[in-house]
Amino acid sequence: MRSAIAQSKGAVRQQAEAAGQEIDTPRPSRDQVFAAAAAEAGAPGCLRPDALKHDPPKIGPVPLAGIFAAPFVVHAAITGKCKP
Repeated sequence: MRSAIAQSKGAVRQQAEAAGQEIDTPRPSRDQVFAAAAAEAGAPGCLRPDALKHDPPKIGPVPLAGIFAAPFVVHAAITGKCKP
C-alpha cells in the first residue's frame, strides 16, 4: 500500500513537471489574499498604465490605444472609474 502512495505522488509530481507547474509553492494567507483583492478592486490613478482596467477603451470589438484612448480616460475620470 505504501508503495502505491509513493508511486501516485511520483506520478502527480511528474505530471506537474510535464505541465510546467510547481507543486511545492506555499499558499498565500487569507490576509494576503484579501490585501491583493482589495488592491485590485480599488480605482487606479488616471495617469497609471492600468487606469482603464474597469472601463477598457474599445469601440465594439476593436480595442483602442494611445491617443485614441484619451476620451476614455476623461470618461473614466468623470464617472469615477479612476482617480484624477
